[in-house]
Amino acid sequence: MSEARRAKPPHLAPCYAAQFGDQEVAAAYRHRPPYPAETFAILDPLLGPRPRCVLELGAGTGDLTIGLAPLVDALIAVEPSRPMLERALQRDGVVGAHVEWHAVAAEAYAFDRRYSAVVAAESFHWLDWYGVLPRIAASLVPGGHLILIERTVAEPLPWDADLRALIREYSTNRDYVPYDTATELETERTHGRRRTRPDQRRDLSPAGRSLHRVLPFA
Repeated sequence: MSEARRAKPPHLAPCYAAQFGDQEVAAAYRHRPPYPAETFAILDPLLGPRPRCVLELGAGTGDLTIGLAPLVDALIAVEPSRPMLERALQRDGVVGAHVEWHAVAAEAYAFDRRYSAVVAAESFHWLDWYGVLPRIAASLVPGGHLILIERTVAEPLPWDADLRALIREYSTNRDYVPYDTATELETERTHGRRRTRPDQRRDLSPAGRSLHRVLPFA
């Protein structure tokens, strides 16, 4: 395997991605903290001029979708997990005339429109980058962005040690290693002549509970 197509670490293998199709995993998502309001305040100007047609990859249970929908004119939310999708459709704010949900993997999605932005919140690391990135680049309008969003904390929390111990004992992903998707995309030529480059990285909220990385194509 060439260096340009080196394998992802074992903890991102398809067998681990498939766990998100489990009913209990989807049910546990209700315990995740919501994205802070600052997330959407920063996203708004990055979504481009109106009319805005935005594609969200790996929308999950709609944690980001619920705040993204009011900012756009058309939102296409793609999610392959049926249990996740079922929970998303039960939430207020993620169902409307301008929001479409597709029960399909990003790799199988048609990319049949021109998008102002493509957004992935804590999901892009699971995708086949080499298959998806060229299709994203071809479907974005001029000046459009691929925006990656993650939840993290800026400073250690008092219970970090206890939490790490619990994860080591009970996590079903025994191969996990720390991994930053945006950094990998910035340092690799992942789709031929088109290359991602960093534009912005921001902590969101005083606690730094989310960050975003904007990856324009050049």
